[in-house]
Amino acid sequence: MFLAALSAASAAASEYNEFLNGDLSGAVASPTAFQLQAGPNVLVASSSISDIDLVTVTVPDNHSLSTISIEFHEGPIRIFTAVEQGPSWTAGVGFDVDPSALLGWVDFPFNPEHSHTGLDILAEMALAPGSLGFAPPLGSGDFTFLFQSPSSVVPFAISFNVASESAGLSGDFNDDAIVNEMDLARWRQAFAADAGADGNGDGASDGSDFLIWQRGFGDATARINGSPVPEPATAPLIFATIVALGLRGARSRYRNPMHATGEAQSPNRNLHAA
Repeated sequence: MFLAALSAASAAASEYNEFLNGDLSGAVASPTAFQLQAGPNVLVASSSISDIDLVTVTVPDNHSLSTISIEFHEGPIRIFTAVEQGPSWTAGVGFDVDPSALLGWVDFPFNPEHSHTGLDILAEMALAPGSLGFAPPLGSGDFTFLFQSPSSVVPFAISFNVASESAGLSGDFNDDAIVNEMDLARWRQAFAADAGADGNGDGASDGSDFLIWQRGFGDATARINGSPVPEPATAPLIFATIVALGLRGARSRYRNPMHATGEAQSPNRNLHAA
């Protein structure tokens, strides 16, 4: 576990390792502070029914929290995590979490029996039933996260991936001020090789970055937001290739965790009743 934690944190812009830096706070009024930087920011911790963790992450000005990716997770028990805006926690803990006070929530990994390293959980949190909801990415400011599991200790690590808002258009991998087929070609060249098409700040060029290109296709620097973004004809074919390669990128709609493992796996019954 410690080797995995050190490996996950080795390429981080910043890190907080509960096993090295001290136990994360369980106090709702004073969560542990974690100042994020551009790039991947790794949190290494463990959670249990008696060890509830609260962390306030600060996204710097002119940056955004683009994704939260799973670095590792040990065992079959999923971890419940939720997010509120601001530097403190007001939504309750344990079985008393109020989903209507949350920006979003999720049980992760979605299926512990399958590969989940690198999966983005932020997109799933944004679509959680009963919550306020949001449209990723999250902008600059303070956001407080709750982590808790329903039973025994579960070690895990996640990466808060922060991108600069001044870096240019999302999906413009060749920096020519337009998102088009040339950026797709750059992504295909960089795929699984380097960070040349890293659109979400996680240090890799992968399926998540393809989805960023797909959403931004047709955008240009002079274009004002408001017009619908067309879906390129090549997108379904390339996405099918990603699936064939075994990548498990962000999904387009939320699937209730109840469907996978049953309500007993969730530490909060109120959320599934919402």
